[in-house]
Amino acid sequence: MNHNCALFLLILIQMMITSINSAQWVQVYPHSKSHIIANDNYIFAADYIGVIRSSDNGATWTEVNNGLTNRQVTAIGLNGSNLFAGTYEGGIFLSTDYGNNWKTVNSGLTNMKVYSFAFSGINIFAGTQGGGVFLSTNNGTNWTPVNNGLYGLSNYALLANGAYLYAGTRGEGVFYSTNNGTNWLQYETGLTNLNINDLAVIGSNLFVGTDGGGVFVSTNNGKNWSSVNLQLIWLIGVKNYFANYFAVSGSNLFAAIGGDGIFQTSDNGVSWKSVTANLNSSYESLAIKGTDIYVCTFYEIWKRPLSEMITSVNNTSDNLPNEYSLKQNYPNPFNPSTTIKYSVPRLSVVQIKIYDLVGREIKTLISEEKQAGNYEIKYNASDIASGIYFCKMITNGFNQTKKIILIK
Repeated sequence: MNHNCALFLLILIQMMITSINSAQWVQVYPHSKSHIIANDNYIFAADYIGVIRSSDNGATWTEVNNGLTNRQVTAIGLNGSNLFAGTYEGGIFLSTDYGNNWKTVNSGLTNMKVYSFAFSGINIFAGTQGGGVFLSTNNGTNWTPVNNGLYGLSNYALLANGAYLYAGTRGEGVFYSTNNGTNWLQYETGLTNLNINDLAVIGSNLFVGTDGGGVFVSTNNGKNWSSVNLQLIWLIGVKNYFANYFAVSGSNLFAAIGGDGIFQTSDNGVSWKSVTANLNSSYESLAIKGTDIYVCTFYEIWKRPLSEMITSVNNTSDNLPNEYSLKQNYPNPFNPSTTIKYSVPRLSVVQIKIYDLVGREIKTLISEEKQAGNYEIKYNASDIASGIYFCKMITNGFNQTKKIILIK
């Protein structure tokens, strides 16, 4: 090998090492936390000593525990500007000012070990350890048990997606309800591990993370399940591994797998890749804020740019909108179905509702967190009479209304 070839090879190796080293997680908090969530403005993390908050993408953190008389936080959830904390034996606390002040909201809550939350419009669901699921329709002022058919009463995971509410249980698999918990059904064909840690949805694909069985996917709302662990087994070996938490960015699913690493799939689990990089710990929870993903480990909180793992994340000018918008439905007039398109420029909780002429709410079409993107939904109005209605989009200080006309 001549001198020039050797020099070129040395430079190439150095460039490869630099590239590898640059794809790193960065520590943003030096202590362990178990739960992490985020919205456009804040990141919240919690564990058995309370809640912390960051307003600068993890650069600095502040304890926000005033009024949180039980700091053993076992779940945390955001519904617009309302922050809920579930505690171990202390029930539920609510903050309406992003954690500055807390108050208890336990009326009707007969089980005080709260481990999960889900939100769908005005409906707030809380999953407990041993007491099943509770529903509040008045921002936590009152709670009612909604457990008919739900014989798995330890609910560590809840997910609201459109008309479906899913409950992941310990030992009994996944249940679903299409009437806000009034009745529950269960199908578990193919779900070989019934201890559910987390739930996530991408399009028509529903994912569950299990306690020792890895990741499963359903393409028919939980009626049938398939394991998507083949490449995970190849990456980390044949073992009983724990899929603890999920995070979703567009078509990308991130899974925290026990102490084995963080893995990403962009094809619904057919293939996986490790994005663990320099992390070496047990992984507790994941959250996405803007263009970064955050992870709580057994020792610290870390973050990493999504652009290091998702090649299209920075291509915002071509693919992603730069403002909120609700498009006029088409066709209009319609009978009985129409298409409604809308745009979201950044991660937001989006509500789209139908109202009649006097302002009464007819239907909630969507009420969930959406990544930046352009979306469309089909509205079938076969259950209402002909007339003039209004479609309204509400999100992050933005609201817009379109007149829609149903002619049968």
